[in-house]
Amino acid sequence: MTDENKNSPEVKTSIIGGKAKVAPRKRFWTGGKIVFFILVLAILGGSGYYGYTQYGPKNEGLAEIPTYEMRPTNMEITVTEQGTLKSLRSQPIKAEFGDRCKIEWIIPEEAKVKEGDVVLRFDTQDLQKQIDDFEVKLRENEAELVRAKEDNDIAEA
Repeated sequence: MTDENKNSPEVKTSIIGGKAKVAPRKRFWTGGKIVFFILVLAILGGSGYYGYTQYGPKNEGLAEIPTYEMRPTNMEITVTEQGTLKSLRSQPIKAEFGDRCKIEWIIPEEAKVKEGDVVLRFDTQDLQKQIDDFEVKLRENEAELVRAKEDNDIAEA
């Protein structure tokens, strides 16, 4: 065997006892092709940039945004808007002692409350009159009951 035979690949053929030499595989990306490819990309990129700068959007139609230089200071931000707020967990407030009742006092708006705090007070004058009337009727009925028991005791005796 010679030096040529050692470096080149050999393939067995259908020829009895013979060997055929195979040509080495050619490289696709050679130095010249790489340089040409880079030049084509550079020309395309340059022409694209030139076209964008010449025919692309212009800044003439844009409005200038007004700006103001700020100095550190305390700034009060207030929002005044009309509307209503609805509580997530609201509790209905109703009087359990009658349909007609007047509110004597109510807690100011936006006051923070805790459980057990008084939020409103009803006028109790009308209720006190009703309580007094019922107490008078109760005393009269108790006195009448005592008289009825005495009459019953006299009748039994």
